[in-house]
Amino acid sequence: MTVTLVVLRDRFTEPPERPDGRIVVLDRAETLLKHNDVYQDLMGHPTVTGLICVAVGDAGPEAQVDGVVLAAPTSLRPDGERRSAILWAGDPVGLDWAPHSAPSFPQPGGTPFDDLLAALQIPEIFDRVLAAVADLPQAVGSPAARLAFGPPGDAALSDAATAAVRSLVDPGDLASRGLAQAARRLDDDYDPAGAVLEPPISDRARDARRKLARVVAAADTVGACWRLFGADRPTATAGAAMLAATRAAEAYRADVDRLLGDMDRHLEEQRPPLAEVVDLGVAEPRPPRIPRIVAGLRELVGERLADGVTLPDLVHELQAASAFSAPQGVGGLHERMGRVPIPDGTLPAFPRWPLSLWSLPLILLSCLACVLVAGPGPDGPVMGLLLALTWAGTGWLLLARRPGSSGEQGFGPSLPAALLTYGVAGALGVAGGYLLRQLLTEAPVLPYAMVVFGVLILVAVATGWRGWQTAARRWRREMPLAELSATVATLDEGTAQACVTEWQPMRRRRAVSAVADAAAGGVEAIRRSLDEAGETVLPAPRHRAADGAERIPEVALPELFQVIRGDLADLCRTALGPVWAAAGAPHGSADAEVVREFHGLLSRYREHVGRNGLMSPFGPISGTGTRNALMVRAWDATPAARQALAGRTGDRMTQLCATDQLGFLSTRNEPTLIRFAPRRLAEVLQRDPGDQRIAEDPQILWTEGGEFVGAIRLVPLRPESVRYGWADGGAQ
Repeated sequence: MTVTLVVLRDRFTEPPERPDGRIVVLDRAETLLKHNDVYQDLMGHPTVTGLICVAVGDAGPEAQVDGVVLAAPTSLRPDGERRSAILWAGDPVGLDWAPHSAPSFPQPGGTPFDDLLAALQIPEIFDRVLAAVADLPQAVGSPAARLAFGPPGDAALSDAATAAVRSLVDPGDLASRGLAQAARRLDDDYDPAGAVLEPPISDRARDARRKLARVVAAADTVGACWRLFGADRPTATAGAAMLAATRAAEAYRADVDRLLGDMDRHLEEQRPPLAEVVDLGVAEPRPPRIPRIVAGLRELVGERLADGVTLPDLVHELQAASAFSAPQGVGGLHERMGRVPIPDGTLPAFPRWPLSLWSLPLILLSCLACVLVAGPGPDGPVMGLLLALTWAGTGWLLLARRPGSSGEQGFGPSLPAALLTYGVAGALGVAGGYLLRQLLTEAPVLPYAMVVFGVLILVAVATGWRGWQTAARRWRREMPLAELSATVATLDEGTAQACVTEWQPMRRRRAVSAVADAAAGGVEAIRRSLDEAGETVLPAPRHRAADGAERIPEVALPELFQVIRGDLADLCRTALGPVWAAAGAPHGSADAEVVREFHGLLSRYREHVGRNGLMSPFGPISGTGTRNALMVRAWDATPAARQALAGRTGDRMTQLCATDQLGFLSTRNEPTLIRFAPRRLAEVLQRDPGDQRIAEDPQILWTEGGEFVGAIRLVPLRPESVRYGWADGGAQ
């Protein structure tokens, strides 16, 4: 419950129709009895929990003849329930005085009476003063007030509020791409870890890779000489395998081209229908998890507001997030995949002479040597012819097994070339050896002729083997296997990229884009409303000390700006609630609801500030850091605050009575001292070892609302100085 102020001093103000809670009545001492009906009506309401009457002046010369300084109505007489009390301020200017000491005039410029009236409107101070005065004789006390500092002045508050509003509604320089990048990734752990492909595109990719593997296997095994024999020869199947692999790659590229084309059109224009694209072999995108996306974007917006971004910049960031998060299409990828080159499918020419023609001299000489070492007789020519046949047969075999696009060269087509080269060279060697042997009749016969013959046979076979391997390696290097493999890999990567980056997260990203776009509209609506409100976002607080009172020091004005700006940013963040609640709903924009929510929040915020001041956070959303910084700055810049909180009842304070009225005060009873400060100050002082003693003082009243730091001293009046009576002057 709040504290309601009723002013009867200068003009008669009708009391509230439904009085509730705490009531402070400002009246003149000489009119208290005339207003007895008002007090009686207020105290007759059970909803009134307490009433403090602040009576200014005295009862007048007629009453003072009897030694009475205050004539109070019987409706304010203490009844044991401690629901009413009277504060007598005989002179609003007062005296600088302490009990049992000589008074002096106060320094000019102070307004202790206005400070007292403002402090009484803080509920905790009201309750403490009511309880303390109700325990005094006749439930009347003379107050003394010392206010160390209070709320900021009107000019400072207006300047800070204006600056805070402008810092939010004017464009700034803190716009960032971070929000757009983070928004695009919202709930991305929900996306599949990789591309999810299904038939027919997955079958087409698998077929291309399988046929490519066959070509690679055939090319790798062609160089193995034992694979020249048998029914399953790679030299016979390499051409067909190469052609099948290129055709499979072409079919794969055609299917990828169609898939990416339809996918791009659906992402951009939502046609062809989703089902037709799915039929091409991609998984249907998962439905978005709207609550997670909304929660994530809400957190990102809150972080940006906490970072100090302006509302126009935030609108631009959200618009960028909407555009960046929306499906971008795969047009560029589609064009790139359409330009992927595919080899023509023909095998490179295998070396024309696997058994090199440079081996012809070796054939001739080996056959000649074979005839010579065998000696005279028929063994030499026979062994030479066998060696020549071995050379010719090896060359013929290699020529016949040369792979081509349509299969092997074949034995028939290869026979003439083998006879004219390898056969002729061998025959010439045999003939030459025979003639030389006839001419060299005296030549010795070498032993181990059969061993030499066997060695020459092995040389012929080894030379053929080596020549085939060399030719196969050269042919293998010239095959377009790397290009074909790169083509298939590029198509795989392009399909996977389109699925992972655009297709599979399509629904999630559309949802992110829609929520970001709605949030941008909501923020823009708030910006317009805040711009229209201008400096009127803050009212003049009700707990206001008079204009001459000491304020929160001007050195704390930057912190005051930060407090107001932080509160307004919190209001903006909270006002976006309808956007988050309506995200994904079909009824469209929530801008109107956002504006209504913001106006309601702003109205409640004004009421809160007017009632409790800026030191009290507006709900749980308001941060404490800026308020603590403001309190620290004000505390450090105001030495009088420590003096007020460390004061005693015997200290000199401004007692609200005139010189000739001090005699009505009772010095027999100990005065009551009430020291008070915002609870936030206690939290701040706990961090400083030098001020912990003040923070832990149990006699200090720590208030939840208000910004006052100070003390009130209550001195009882002499019993005979107070008289209760009726409106006609009858004594009670």
